Amino acid sequence: MELFLTFLRHDDALVRAAAASGLNTVGAGVPEEGRVVNALTAVLEDDPDPEVVFCAASALSHIRCADAANSRLAARALARHAASSAPRVRAASVEGALLRDEPDAHRRLTAELHRPDVEGVFVSVAGGYASHREADLPDAQRTELIELLERLREEGWAHRPREDDDSSDADFRAGELERAQEALRTFASRRS
Repeated sequence: MELFLTFLRHDDALVRAAAASGLNTVGAGVPEEGRVVNALTAVLEDDPDPEVVFCAASALSHIRCADAANSRLAARALARHAASSAPRVRAASVEGALLRDEPDAHRRLTAELHRPDVEGVFVSVAGGYASHREADLPDAQRTELIELLERLREEGWAHRPREDDDSSDADFRAGELERAQEALRTFASRRS
């Protein structure tokens, strides 16, 4: 872990991005938890490279903190990027809120899925949210997500990619949409 923390300050952005990505597996309660959250928060706020910022946001969204203060610090850092112009950073902010069961998390995800220019990463977040929550996802939320994804399918979302979207291939986008819908339906059928 010390090596990852050291490499967060490396001159090469690719090394910093890899270091930030490597820290997303920090286990809850490890002695370095606070140092990792603080270091990733600093990178998220100060690094000039967009890929490094995304990797730090993604790592912060996935770290399970045993210390409530660390969890609040990570949540606040991600919340400051909720309106980021970078879709993947915004998605990491939403995903972190969902994984921490923050009160406005579902609303933030559905707001992204209501946008006329829905980014593929939010479709992935919806599927991941269903997998994470499994049977705990309230029926009303599950139904709303299924309906929003179905609307995207019916409107041909997969075939109108944006150039700046990471998932610009129509087949890939269609598959991502199908996987997210399947995750939501699979966990709904397990409740029945």
